[in-house]
Amino acid sequence: MTIRKQKVSQAVHANEYTEKSYKRLALIEKYDQLIKVKCPQSIVLTTLGISRRSICRWKNRFKSDGLDGLEDENRCPKTIRKPQWTLEIKNRVLKTRKTYQFFGKSKIAVMYEREYLEKITESTTGRIIKQLLNERKIQLVDDVCGKKTTKPRKFDVHAKRLPSGTKSRQPGELIQIDHMSIHVAGL
Repeated sequence: MTIRKQKVSQAVHANEYTEKSYKRLALIEKYDQLIKVKCPQSIVLTTLGISRRSICRWKNRFKSDGLDGLEDENRCPKTIRKPQWTLEIKNRVLKTRKTYQFFGKSKIAVMYEREYLEKITESTTGRIIKQLLNERKIQLVDDVCGKKTTKPRKFDVHAKRLPSGTKSRQPGELIQIDHMSIHVAGL
């Protein structure tokens, strides 16, 4: 038998419950009414579209916690995977990245191995860099060098062949020339 701790949901304030908890309460009430008028339990559960285990669990949680017990429980795993690197490795990667600001994870992994004579994988280096970016200890390469990413050119109208047997009606209709615009400052 498991003992359920009495807790108040952090996301739910007084008189503010999700629609799901009210629906579950309505299902419990319908279940109880149908059982009172002597309907078979299997037919009641099939009609309501729920399992016996769910209705029993909801009723027990409603008795102990009220509407708060009908809220969804936290589905987060109890043990979450921890990073496999040490603080020393993280600081070394930080130092290497600050030295070589424009290098990505693969080059930093190579530079790390040369400098510290210790192998580190590219994916681990990438995870460390991502964590350092989230902690705002380093910046993105585009932010450091001031590059602006431009949108790629769109080619809406491509060159098309004229149907066979047709002739051009005006000059330049049979050929297409790519061009480039050059803007010179001061002109």
